[in-house]
Amino acid sequence: MKNIKEKVLREKIKKLKHDIADKIIWGMLPNTEIGIVNWNREEIEKRELEVQLIKLKMNTKRF
Repeated sequence: MKNIKEKVLREKIKKLKHDIADKIIWGMLPNTEIGIVNWNREEIEKRELEVQLIKLKMNTKRF
């Protein structure tokens, strides 16, 4: 069960990283407040997923 959760989290993180990179490459993140806010929201979501992944690994190691 935990392996499935970890795999799902890894996929979400990978997808977010690619989405952010694509937007930077294609210039879809203009230097406007809205563009910066959207990028920050995705960055925060990516970090939250990474934290969940770390917590999941820590829980797995305890048992």
